[in-house]
Amino acid sequence: MRPAIGISLLAFLAPPLLAQEDYVTITPAQPRHGEKITITYDPSAKGAVLKNAQEMEVYLGFRFPGESMKTMELRGGKWTTTLSIHDTTTALQYFFFNSGEKKDDNGRKFWDFLLYGKDHKPVKGAHWWRASSFGIRYPQDRRVRDSLMAIEYKEELAL
Repeated sequence: MRPAIGISLLAFLAPPLLAQEDYVTITPAQPRHGEKITITYDPSAKGAVLKNAQEMEVYLGFRFPGESMKTMELRGGKWTTTLSIHDTTTALQYFFFNSGEKKDDNGRKFWDFLLYGKDHKPVKGAHWWRASSFGIRYPQDRRVRDSLMAIEYKEELAL
């Protein structure tokens, strides 16, 4: 009976923990290698930390080939940038910050997305990368971290 309660609780908690805030969007929703993606940050939306930024950059933490920063442009009241996905990239982790000291990193949970293959499934290694990032995202919440890691590892094994 006890495992059923834990699984039910995890099923209830996992979607909000993994859901991205609505002030950050990624287009397309399931990017593939070689495609361009657009990252948008809406400073006027509820939950946005960087309401009055004069300039903004997005910090990109790739599985491969390394980390980088990209300048965002203010268009129609929203900050946007477009980038290409490298063939060796399996997932992307990023957080926003302006030219000052203030940043928005989604409460240290960051935002991420998986890359997809032609079969519309995440590429091999993508779930593994996401699972490995939970140690940084949930350092004090061991139960949530371990449960989310288990879900991602299971998804990876199913690929």
